[in-house]
Amino acid sequence: MDGLREVATGETEWRRRFAAAVRAGGLVLYESDRRTRSITWEGDTEQVLGYAPTEMGGYDWWYDRVHPKDRELVQAAMTR
Repeated sequence: MDGLREVATGETEWRRRFAAAVRAGGLVLYESDRRTRSITWEGDTEQVLGYAPTEMGGYDWWYDRVHPKDRELVQAAMTR
């Protein structure tokens, strides 16, 4: 059990350092889940994108903000 606890602690520390680096660099990163059509955002979304984390949603929310001329290309990429 100690080995598992050690791995979990290491992962928690890594995630903390990663989040600090993203904030310090003024970056926004995301992880998307095609199955659930959800997006998890990391970083200062309000400063970089103009939306508070509570305003941001998943695929449909993001797709609604894609320029109409780009939607066909984006839709094709999302369904690959």
